[in-house]
Formats: sequence, C-alpha cells, structure tokens
Amino acid sequence: MSLQFIVVLGITLDKRRRHTRHCVCHMLEKGSEAVECVTEAVKLLEDSKLTNAGRGSSLNIRGCVECDASIMEGKKLLFGAVGAISGVQNPIEVSAMLINRQLGEKLSLGRLHPSVLVGEGASQWAVANGIHKVDPRLLITGD
Repeated sequence: MSLQFIVVLGITLDKRRRHTRHCVCHMLEKGSEAVECVTEAVKLLEDSKLTNAGRGSSLNIRGCVECDASIMEGKKLLFGAVGAISGVQNPIEVSAMLINRQLGEKLSLGRLHPSVLVGEGASQWAVANGIHKVDPRLLITGD
C-alpha cells in the first residue's frame, strides 16, 4: 500500500467523518432521539465503500456479504442486533427497528418482540417489516 493511497484514504475518511458529525449534530438540534441519530450516522458509514460495514464489507467464505449490527437505547435499556444478515444495505436499520418494536405494543399471549435476529431469519424479518431487500451483489465493491 503506497503512502499516497493512505493519505488520500485518510482525507476521504476525514471528510466522511465531518459530514457524518454535521448530519448527526443537525438531527440532535432538531430534537431527534439518540437511536435515530446513531442509526443515521451508521447508515452513512454502511453506504460508503471505504468502510467495512454494509456496502463494501468483507466477504464470507462463500464470497457473499453478511453483516452484523447492533444498537442500544440507554433510557429504557433496550437493544436490537442482527448477525450474518444478507441482502440488506443498512443492517443498522433492522437493529433500530427491533428497538422500535420493543417500545410498541406487546405481542399476543404476553410475548415480547425479539431483540436479536440472525441469518436468513433476520433477512426475512427485515423484509416482512418493510426493509428494502437489495441484490447482495450490489454490496460487493470489488476492493
């Protein structure tokens, strides 16, 4: 890896960090909840091919992108997490949605909403709850 590449990468990541910080600060000033702000910040990172999250993630042994994401809500001590989820560009959205479901109405018979989902079940739950499924090949950047 050349020094020139490292310097360019560092400058690009610094610009991305400043943009993310600006977006999150603006959301907080408007009164957005912390989980919503963190979700948006992580989405910016997941959408960047420069980070190892979401688009551009490392490939598994089969050559596919599988992602993990988690988030915690500190006031009510709730968390949402997904593991080995595929076909979802922003896994953090699924984690945040898990928290939102926990804050909503209880399920029948006193059951609780899930807080952790893994693999194909996580992908199915995401789609069933309105998360857009993407072609997994679009998450591979080639670098």
